[in-house]
Amino acid sequence: MSYGWVVLATGIGLGLGIIIWGVLCRHDRASALPFRQLFLIVIITGVICRIAIACFNPTFNAPDEQAHFKYVKYIYEERTFPVQTSKMDAFTNDWEYYQPPVYYILLAPVYGIATRFSGESHITIVVFRFGSIALWLINIFLALKILNHLGVQDLLLRIFTMGMVCLLPTYTFLSSSINNDNLLITLSGLIFLLTVRNQSFRNSLLIGVLCGVALLTKATALIVLLGVVAWLITRWI
Repeated sequence: MSYGWVVLATGIGLGLGIIIWGVLCRHDRASALPFRQLFLIVIITGVICRIAIACFNPTFNAPDEQAHFKYVKYIYEERTFPVQTSKMDAFTNDWEYYQPPVYYILLAPVYGIATRFSGESHITIVVFRFGSIALWLINIFLALKILNHLGVQDLLLRIFTMGMVCLLPTYTFLSSSINNDNLLITLSGLIFLLTVRNQSFRNSLLIGVLCGVALLTKATALIVLLGVVAWLITRWI
């Protein structure tokens, strides 16, 4: 696809988005937005988009998807952790071996069951992708809980937030692919929820455990840990 078509498609999508949100804002001034109805529309649209991507996107046709899958396969077959020896984009497709192991350990049993029935076919890849969709569904629940605990009652803001969780294009594609970012996002949501709840020793302990699991899922979870430290300092001040 040429850059001209990309710009045109982006412009059309942006224009439609502005029109839709403009209509919603105008409707909000006239009467309360029907949050439940709009939320159902948003979540159903999100589910349909993700199922379509998971099923019809060609095998390993997502960034680093084959490398993540190969890591899971190695864990299942060798019963040990791999050592990365190749560079990024090497033909061996093993450049994700440096990643922390939690995501891949959790998927190893799924690999064993799926390959027993369908081998390393597109069906197995779809099963893995549906695992990412399941994590996204958990994130919807977490987002709703966070909004409630923060006391956000503005209906437009609530539906806008859920629209971002459900329909943001980049996240829609990511949450329909094999990628350890999906588990990290869910863990980050859990940590965020715990920080906005009433504080207790149990909550603090859970935050610490989840931060540790997040760091064992992806090294970029360090950003989440820094956020928790900043939150603690703010509360102390």
